[in-house]
Amino acid sequence: MHTIIPAKDMDLCFSGGQGVIKISYADLVKKLGTPQDEDGCSKTQVNWYMKLITKDGKEFFFSVYDWKQRKPIEKVTKFNVGGFDKELLVHLSEYLGVKIDSSGY
Repeated sequence: MHTIIPAKDMDLCFSGGQGVIKISYADLVKKLGTPQDEDGCSKTQVNWYMKLITKDGKEFFFSVYDWKQRKPIEKVTKFNVGGFDKELLVHLSEYLGVKIDSSGY
């Protein structure tokens, strides 16, 4: 089983978009906990900054955020995933139990 722990926003400096996940805000909170940044910036309302540690000890820093979603956060069902390595998506998809679309990245 993978382990996910909170990270700092500074851990994600120079990261880039890796994919899009279709999941409810409530399900993300169940899996990742409360977002670290609920004020967001002008283009997001919430942000999670996380580190995923695989069964074999590989570490992946990633973020999840609601890029340009202007509806109430409880109604958002599409979130972006940021990080440094597409391999993250395989492990995060397993952890969350949903597919992550990376076709636009």
